[in-house]
This record gives sequence, structure tokens and C-alpha cells, in this order.
Amino acid sequence: MTWQENVALRSVAEVTLGRQRSPQHAEGPFMVKYLRAANVKDGTLDLSDVKSMNFTPDEQRIFGLRPGDVLVTEGSGSLSSVGASAVWQGEIDEMVCFQNTLLRMRPRSEMMDGRFLGWWAQSAFGSGLFASLASVFR
Repeated sequence: MTWQENVALRSVAEVTLGRQRSPQHAEGPFMVKYLRAANVKDGTLDLSDVKSMNFTPDEQRIFGLRPGDVLVTEGSGSLSSVGASAVWQGEIDEMVCFQNTLLRMRPRSEMMDGRFLGWWAQSAFGSGLFASLASVFR
């Protein structure tokens, strides 16, 4: 791959939507911290208010975060907030999952580094690329 090539995002990263929050997940035997759009700012994470919900062990495998994962906001109804992103670096020393107000881009290790993917996501947000794509699907 050269710098001039255009490649599909899914060829360099696995893209996953987070798990939906619902009353049935408010309590349970597997309470785990999770991140939501409110925790993701442009290039940084605000971890001052991290909530918990029940994620089964299988769901933890699907929705658990790993260092290098890039979290991208879906916008919560505002085109101006679509695509704010930050790279998860394991800031909380326990299992942390993510809600469906976020997309997780997990770099394919043989193709991409999480920091570079994070820089690309910040550029896509700042340039309005994410907002322009979101407006096409409205």
C-alpha cells in the first residue's frame, strides 16, 4: 500500500458499533464500565463520568476495548458532533466496553497503527468528512 492509494476503511480496521443501553442491562452479575459519546472529545477522552452496565463475558469479548482502539462518536443527532474521536490507551485498568453512541475502529495490526488511525479520524472530523458522510445517509 502506498500513501497515494485510497483504501476502504474496513481493509485497515475492524469497525464495530457499541452495545445498546437498555433497562435490562442496568443491573446484573457482570457490571462493567463503558464509554459513551459524552466521554469522547476531539482527540481526548473525558473519563470523569464513566457509567457501568451489565455485559456478559461473551459481550465483553465483543465490546471490550484494547489499547489502540479508536472511538468515534455517531453524533447524537448533531452533524457538528459526528466523528469526534479519541484513541483508547487503557486509561482505566480494568475491562471497559462501549455503548452504541460510539463506533470502535480497531486497527488490523498488520495494516495500521492505532495512533495513525486516530490521527486520520481527527482529520476526518476536522475537515467535515464524517459529517458529510452522515448527511448522505440521513
